[in-house]
Amino acid sequence: MTESWKKKIDARIAEEERMRLLKIKLDEIARKAQEQEKNQRQIRELGNKFQCCVCGKRAVKPLAIYNETRECVGMREFSHFVWTTPGDLCICKICKQWACSDHIYQEICQNCAEKL
Repeated sequence: MTESWKKKIDARIAEEERMRLLKIKLDEIARKAQEQEKNQRQIRELGNKFQCCVCGKRAVKPLAIYNETRECVGMREFSHFVWTTPGDLCICKICKQWACSDHIYQEICQNCAEKL
């Protein structure tokens, strides 16, 4: 019975630690949700800005930049995204408009190819 005050202290410390860890988890969940919302907004904005000039398909991913690794020649590691350039559309060398992979060949979109 004389040790009950020590058990209360241990229980309180354990509860405070549990609450601290729970707060860390909740903060991480909230941060990930905000990050996902930001990425979805950026993808919507990218799609609104860039579409295929033939079919109207919207861009759904940004241009990804990779760096060569020093450890192994030919290996690349991800660096960052460029949100001002689509990564899934190519630019036509004739009309300078964006086209999806289904409507561009040898850097010429289907619209320009039909005019050749």
